[in-house]
Amino acid sequence: MLVDNSRENYLFVLRSPCVSIVAMPSHYPERVVQWASKRSIQAIWSRNPGGRALLFIHGYGGNPVGTWADFHELLPTEAKAAPCDLIFYDYDGLRADMTASAEIFRQFLDSLFGHPAPLINTSLPVSAARPVEFGYQEIIIIGHSLGAVIARLAILQANDAGKAWTANLKLVLFAPAHMGANVVALALSVISGLPFLMLAAGVWRFQSPLIDQLTRDSAELRTLGEETRKVLAEGKCHCLVAKTVVHAEHEKIVSNVKFCSDPPAIPFDGDHFSVCKPNLGFPDPLNVVLAIL
Repeated sequence: MLVDNSRENYLFVLRSPCVSIVAMPSHYPERVVQWASKRSIQAIWSRNPGGRALLFIHGYGGNPVGTWADFHELLPTEAKAAPCDLIFYDYDGLRADMTASAEIFRQFLDSLFGHPAPLINTSLPVSAARPVEFGYQEIIIIGHSLGAVIARLAILQANDAGKAWTANLKLVLFAPAHMGANVVALALSVISGLPFLMLAAGVWRFQSPLIDQLTRDSAELRTLGEETRKVLAEGKCHCLVAKTVVHAEHEKIVSNVKFCSDPPAIPFDGDHFSVCKPNLGFPDPLNVVLAIL
């Protein structure tokens, strides 16, 4: 736990000839938080938490914060996001097995919906420690590409395990990879200097099982679609249906074909990697997330 004795907790405005404390920002500075052995997240905790978290999960070869830039800078300036914790989840998006990654993500969701205060308090000032009874009433998962697939697999696993917290989830998806990806283009886009012949010969597949698992009509993606349709047909786990789906107008990596019962996608001007990156000149991704709050 941190000692709250730094100037980072206040907004200083220069008013000659003295400095005045005029306001407090809505969130604490970004922290790296270890949640399990060799596993960490990056978090921006709310100063006045309202029991809601925005949980970002990146795609193939992505970065927990870099994939989503500038969400980490823009959301803390928005009044609607002030009571929300901002969590940027990380996992091995290159070499890990898809199903195993989903199982680990489900475990993380378990910890968030269980007793999250001890995890959160390791990176908060002592004076801001959350009470032991603190909990989340809602978590909005925001997934990009492979991250969308990992999230849905984790929800299906949680449903199979009878986890009641699935009723408190929402999904917002950017360029989701549920319908498969151009695996050569995907690998070349994130692995600098990887020779095309290495991919063509299948050498990289030994290092990255995700290459085969994200292939259009792979066994993993077929099962994901079948299980999702089955669970929805049984009237269960409605959170499997995304609240919002965003597609890239200039998509070259994943298929933009509709998945199961998802709503019609919103097309954004941009490519696979830019559609989830808001900035002052392109606020659309930010506005999509704010609309869910």
